[in-house]
Amino acid sequence: MICSKCGTKSPDHAGYCTNCGERFAKPRNDPGKADPALTKKQKLIAAAAAAVVLVIAIILVFAFSGNEAEKAAKGAYEAVADMDIEAAIGILPPAMVSYITESLDFADSDFRVTGSEELSEERVEEIDAVYGIQYGTREGYIEAATVVYAEVSYHGESLSKEALPLVMVLISGDWYLEPLSTAEELEKVDFAYDISGFLP
Repeated sequence: MICSKCGTKSPDHAGYCTNCGERFAKPRNDPGKADPALTKKQKLIAAAAAAVVLVIAIILVFAFSGNEAEKAAKGAYEAVADMDIEAAIGILPPAMVSYITESLDFADSDFRVTGSEELSEERVEEIDAVYGIQYGTREGYIEAATVVYAEVSYHGESLSKEALPLVMVLISGDWYLEPLSTAEELEKVDFAYDISGFLP
């Protein structure tokens, strides 16, 4: 290294001039020239990283691509177990849902209440006892019961010759349809049309 002040040549590793003591500036790397050894190392690291990412991607594809049907089956079970009607309908094939919707065409049906009749205390106790035996509910679970009479029409025509009795029960201040009693009552109804295909 040659001193810019006195012109004396000093060893390349020297930090100052051996003649006048002038401190040498630290050499700067030319930004236009990359260190070939460093570039090679960077390439090796990049190649290794890319290989790792590729291996992970392949593992993920094999791990999950074959399980989509299993996931859907599990989702179907959970929808039914959670009594999520909307989710349960969502797991059916779209063509089937469309066919059922168009076949039943509930949009062209009508429900009209024609009256109601509160059931006796004895009848309420009977329903309450049945719930206690079948579902293990406490005594007094069914607080009250009322028969609601309604007319249901389909495409403008009544489904039955008389009003349909729907048994409603009061539980914790809310009214619910009681399907077991309703089924018993429906057996007595004289239907105008054959709707056996719609009933369980």
